[in-house]
Amino acid sequence: MEHQYNSGDNEPEYLRFQENLQVDVNEKFYKTRKWYVIIEFKSLTIGEVRWYFGWKKYCFYPNVLKKEIPLEHRCLKDIAEFCVEQTREYNIGRTNKN
Repeated sequence: MEHQYNSGDNEPEYLRFQENLQVDVNEKFYKTRKWYVIIEFKSLTIGEVRWYFGWKKYCFYPNVLKKEIPLEHRCLKDIAEFCVEQTREYNIGRTNKN
């Protein structure tokens, strides 16, 4: 499922966030979501956004096995805003369950 990024008028120009719906056997008890971060014009997955339990936030995990991929400030900002938005939605969801 592709994420419909909603941050005002500042939709990512070069990136796409596609939800990873595969369940890892080692992570079957986790209730958090994951997204691939894809460079749109190359269809190249550069990493993943997923929950980091130590910080209790969604974080970007770059795919270090790929070749060197330069990212300029707008792409980095888009990734950061996506992580903040998903953390906020996760926390709101947890609050509404209580």
